[in-house]
Amino acid sequence: MRCGDGAAAAAGWLLTLLTLAAARGAAVLLQGNGYDGLLVAINPQVPEDQKLLANIKEMITEASFYLFNATQRRVYFQNIKILIPATWKANSYGKPKHESYEKAEVIVAAPYWKHGDEPYTLQYGECGNMGKYIHFTPNFLVNDYLIDVYGSRGRVFVHEWAHLRWGVFDEYNNEKPFYITGQNQVKVTRCASDLTGIYICEKKSCTEGNCVINQLTGLFKEGCAFIPERTQTAKSSIMYMQSLSSVVEFCNEGNHNREAPNLQNRMCDYRSTWDVIISSMDFNNTLPRTNTSLPPPPTFSLLQKRDRVICLVLDVSHSMNGDDRINRLRQAAELYLLQVVEDNSYVGIVTFNNEGEIRSQLRQIVNKDVRKQLASYLPTAAPSGGTNICVGLQLGFEVIKKQDGNIYGSEIILLTAGEDGGIIECFSNVINSGSIIHTIALGPSAAKEVEKLAHETGGLAFFASDRLDSNDLIDGFSAISSGNGDTFSHSIQIESAGERTESYKQFSRTVTIDSTVGKDTFFVVTWQTAEPPRITLLDPNGKNYTNKDFEVNTVLQVARLQIPGIAEVGEWTYALTNTHPSPQALTMTVTSRAANSTIPAINVKAHVSSDRNEYPRSMVVYAQVSQGLSPILGANVTAVIKPETGDPLILELLDNGAGKIQMNPPRPSVISNEDIQTRVGGFSRTASGGSFIMSAVPTRPHTDVFPPCKIIDLHARTANDVIILSWTASGDDLDQGQVRGSMVQLKNGGYEDIVIAINPELPEDDNIIRNIQVVEFCDQSTHNEKATNLQNKMCNYRSTWEIIMNSSDFSNTSPINSTSPPFETSFSLLQAKDRVVCLVLDVSSSMAGVIKQKYSNLYGSELVLLTDGEDGSMSSCLTEVKNSGSIIHTIALGPNAAPELEQFSNMTGADITKNDGIYSKFFTSFKGNGRYNLKVRVQGNDKTVRRRRRQSRALYVPGYIENDLKALFEASQSYHTLPQISEPPKITLLHPSGKNYTNKDVGVDTVLQVARLQIPGIAEVEMNFSPLSCDDNQRVKQYNRLSNEDLLSAVEQFQQQYNKEISKDLSDEVIFLK
Repeated sequence: MRCGDGAAAAAGWLLTLLTLAAARGAAVLLQGNGYDGLLVAINPQVPEDQKLLANIKEMITEASFYLFNATQRRVYFQNIKILIPATWKANSYGKPKHESYEKAEVIVAAPYWKHGDEPYTLQYGECGNMGKYIHFTPNFLVNDYLIDVYGSRGRVFVHEWAHLRWGVFDEYNNEKPFYITGQNQVKVTRCASDLTGIYICEKKSCTEGNCVINQLTGLFKEGCAFIPERTQTAKSSIMYMQSLSSVVEFCNEGNHNREAPNLQNRMCDYRSTWDVIISSMDFNNTLPRTNTSLPPPPTFSLLQKRDRVICLVLDVSHSMNGDDRINRLRQAAELYLLQVVEDNSYVGIVTFNNEGEIRSQLRQIVNKDVRKQLASYLPTAAPSGGTNICVGLQLGFEVIKKQDGNIYGSEIILLTAGEDGGIIECFSNVINSGSIIHTIALGPSAAKEVEKLAHETGGLAFFASDRLDSNDLIDGFSAISSGNGDTFSHSIQIESAGERTESYKQFSRTVTIDSTVGKDTFFVVTWQTAEPPRITLLDPNGKNYTNKDFEVNTVLQVARLQIPGIAEVGEWTYALTNTHPSPQALTMTVTSRAANSTIPAINVKAHVSSDRNEYPRSMVVYAQVSQGLSPILGANVTAVIKPETGDPLILELLDNGAGKIQMNPPRPSVISNEDIQTRVGGFSRTASGGSFIMSAVPTRPHTDVFPPCKIIDLHARTANDVIILSWTASGDDLDQGQVRGSMVQLKNGGYEDIVIAINPELPEDDNIIRNIQVVEFCDQSTHNEKATNLQNKMCNYRSTWEIIMNSSDFSNTSPINSTSPPFETSFSLLQAKDRVVCLVLDVSSSMAGVIKQKYSNLYGSELVLLTDGEDGSMSSCLTEVKNSGSIIHTIALGPNAAPELEQFSNMTGADITKNDGIYSKFFTSFKGNGRYNLKVRVQGNDKTVRRRRRQSRALYVPGYIENDLKALFEASQSYHTLPQISEPPKITLLHPSGKNYTNKDVGVDTVLQVARLQIPGIAEVEMNFSPLSCDDNQRVKQYNRLSNEDLLSAVEQFQQQYNKEISKDLSDEVIFLK
């Protein structure tokens, strides 16, 4: 079972189709044998270039015929849409309906950090699952010289389409270009294996320019590359090297190379690419075309979206009564109008109960006054009447039509809290209207059908609970930005936090404004009582903002502060004090925009693997943290998942390369790129990931239905004639928890992982190793009951074989039914070398920042970890620590030390590409049926970096070995009541020869309050020791004639007795550290 499958059978066809479509926002349909509705979108930052359009058309036209032949006359591209950015000049382009840059299957944008101009496909799912999008750069599409590198653009497109549509993977492996076959031959990682070529050497590691075998690995040395000959007879495979003219097929069962260590084998259980493709839904009812003619070339529609047109359709029916819903609606909608919606957008407002009302016709946002006027039209009357969603939507369409006669490409934000059985009556009209419907379901009774409107029209879906300390409603509105790819104009949510605050208590947090944002920065406070809380806001320069600086609206219970110009970079600390005699919920929201029109802001996008799910199918939570197309690494990412009822669930997301994300370029690379990492530093972000719906969750306690993740990264390497196996261990439930079981396992009659250790005092003797074997045990027929041995005495005269056969190992183990002996026992010979130790000491309230180091390749080293603090984020680094090969000694200092120290769990994430800025984790803690809301919080730190090129890692070794033996004397003072004392005590140390060491001879560190003296060479065996003394005539005890062997124990005795004596007179304590 693959990780994430859970234990459930697949849901119904409709649910599966909806899930797959929603995961990508896909609109591509297979009509007959032709794909209809493929969307190619050009990023607004790409300069206008008509050659780019011409080459896109030429590429997909060529790809259509190539795909038709590669799929054995089954499918081709029929109708293609190209979305032109609004930054290009207006032309006779059509108007888009539901199409947007964010929902496109193919994007044309600036190069991605890792691949340069190399096309790639972003794949979130497992084998057979659709990908996210294909990315081409303008340079790749315009400059023909890249054809010599990648092959024709049409062939590259088919390679990427196979990734995107059918979820297959590459058949090459840049990290493992060669492998050893079962016949002990070195082969190229490829499919099919009959491709011919030559071996060349790129680096100095190859002797005289030839590829030579590395005797340790058995493979070619680094720098050797396989270059296929251009003239080939091999017809496959497109997923290995589509650039070869002879390659016109995918690898099938007849020529699939199951031994190759490539991602296709690893992810797809060694199935061929064609086997995966032909099993997809596309080919369930699609037969090859029987006529001999080629399909028609694809047709292209050029679309361009101009001004954004939005209508708010807001529920004011009786369902909005209670839980302060109408006021929370006003707070959230006002924030959207004043801070979020982009300049030059057209916005109208409609309300509905059983009837509709136009509150405002479309107004173009050209200044702050228009924003405030629109906010004044938000509903204020008490809710009443029934809920008729269709009436509200139809009235919204009427408002939009007044703009230019149709509603194509417009957007509606539908908020409702009521049930409406009649919504199905207008489903067809709404879906076919050409408008994008974003939905916000408020409370548990909101119509269950509204999410489908969002799914079918390419909109976003959100759920807001009735918890008053939740900011869900504001988060939902804040996440509805234009989907045109122009992130410079988008509002970015920096902070969204709330807390039920007791009377006269304080709710405070720190928010980090980074250099990429700061324009249009707002701090917004909400509360529940008649009077606002006491507000204090401190900027990085120490300037203090209070209630008098905020614009306070006691009716809406909102206080808003806009920071003039660009907000100061650094930490902003706010404190909200509840001055009311009763507890109340206080919230803070901070939004901003990019500070510079040429430097993209750090952005966060969150989503789940499926927005409709049936228990016990698992889900994955994803958060992409990036600046433009450069990933942000080293951030702390936390997902907050809120069910309809009950407390939120917290999930830490990881970017640790142990699960499900791939970016697949179209060819094996022989170019080595280096990373360029730019330090980002601190920043704060919050992003809503929308909602998802769970069904079939049992009401009783859940049984254990989630298996451990499948291990897909098993690697073997040799070192000093030893084979070392490594893999990412799974959790008990997918990547959650710890796998239960023994390290020594009995499988098919054979024991695994038995360790035999030889005492270092034994002289070297190869016969010791050779003679480790067992031939036979005494059984009942040969057992000597009269012998006076321990076996008879302890086991009631039973034979050893009888005891052995009754053990649990043999309860389900049968003899091997074969006359031939079993497999020969394999031995791994390991040798401990120098001891490598690193001290990891807690110096803060959290140790995650200390132990989140790269502990790879540290086999046999030791870490001494000391902490006295609790640390809920330890799980983020347990994978690296557990798999490091290092022995971890832990010292828990005090009662509050992290209890997880002793539980280095076997963990794995849901993210197969490490350090790509996509953080993820499986989610299995379902709390009942219904809607769940996802919010992600991201915090940067001093280790957060922006990555711009492929990473080239250096080995990190946390520790060192010193060969010289040191005799060290260290003195330390601990001042409990006199912290201002910074001078050391007077130190005297008498050498056996009479030489006297004093303070001037030792290295004194007044900051650490430590003095250290190293004795040169070998310390004298006998010495007179004069202990520490102070200038206040304290009483001390003299130790004489300390032998070398007793030195350390004497020091310890001295410390105890000396402190016992001086404690009578002094409040400070002197500690002598060995």
